[in-house]
Amino acid sequence: MHEVVRRVVDPFLAEVDAALGATYTAILFGSAARGDYVPGRSDVNLMLIVERADPAELSRLRPAFARWRKTVPELPLIISHDEWLHGVDVFPIEICDLRAAHRVLRGPDLVAQVKPRPADLRRALEKEFRGKLLRLRQRYAAEGAQDLGAWAGGTVGAIVLFFRCLLVLAGGSAPADAGDVIQAAGGLVGAALLGTALLLAGCGYNRMQSLDERVNQAQGQIQTQLQRRADLIPNLVNTVKGVTKQEDTVFISIANARARLSGAVQAGNVQEMAAANDQLSTGLGRLLAISENYPQLRSSENFKQLQDQLEGTENRIAVARTDYNAAVGEYNAYIRRFPYNLTAKIFGLDKPRPYFAAEAGAKEVPKVQF
Repeated sequence: MHEVVRRVVDPFLAEVDAALGATYTAILFGSAARGDYVPGRSDVNLMLIVERADPAELSRLRPAFARWRKTVPELPLIISHDEWLHGVDVFPIEICDLRAAHRVLRGPDLVAQVKPRPADLRRALEKEFRGKLLRLRQRYAAEGAQDLGAWAGGTVGAIVLFFRCLLVLAGGSAPADAGDVIQAAGGLVGAALLGTALLLAGCGYNRMQSLDERVNQAQGQIQTQLQRRADLIPNLVNTVKGVTKQEDTVFISIANARARLSGAVQAGNVQEMAAANDQLSTGLGRLLAISENYPQLRSSENFKQLQDQLEGTENRIAVARTDYNAAVGEYNAYIRRFPYNLTAKIFGLDKPRPYFAAEAGAKEVPKVQF
């Protein structure tokens, strides 16, 4: 049990013990029972099953409830023993959820003694799903799709509960973990219904589109700078060729690397762009090293100007690469996170975007000191 939950529940139950003795059952359910309680976001869900729940019994519980309210706004549920045993048809969804994950803190495990009838559970699930669909239509008619995700974001828990009960209705088990529930439900109802439910839950589709577009824009900046670099190469090579006549091997390797880079830029292949850029950096490093042996080049204003432009472009490539990799990292992390990974899978957005990874030693801009 989470320490925050324990600090709320333990003193409360101590007062209930003093008021009712050993005549009741206390059941913890929801996130606190599943082990995924998040302080500040999750509720502490507790239910007391008492003998009669009459005014006299409720009056004895008043001090304990007053203490609880000082720390937690959502008060524990109170139900009589007879109501619990004979109300299975009234609360089939809630009982289904309780059976999936609960902790008995006092008394016998009364949850294990009740099980919803399939017919009752089916009617309750249909009513729940149709109700959400009606509210979704109302919202869409009033405000359109722009604010739909924000409104629906709070229904993720209800959708998980819906599928947990659907699994029980189909004769299967109901996992406590939300990710396991959705994966099992996907195999049961198919991608179409699962996708509809996830859209009702506002599971990050618009956010994925925004992050994907950010990656595309960052990739465009890399392509622009790589093309600029490729465009500078012929002038630089021709300047060096005018002085050096015996370096054909270097010139050929640079020409091949430049052609490869231009092809990768046109194709938009990030991994090929990174590899071709590294190959071109190697050739340029050899070219600039050769230039040190020729005093004519050191004094050439045209060569110096071209080198300055090349180094400036290299710096811009480094900045663009950093921005691109940051955008890719954010996108890839988002599509792996539950429940957004389920939305990503349904809409074909689950493939991670590739990083622009430079080989070892290729991140430094080639420099020549004159």
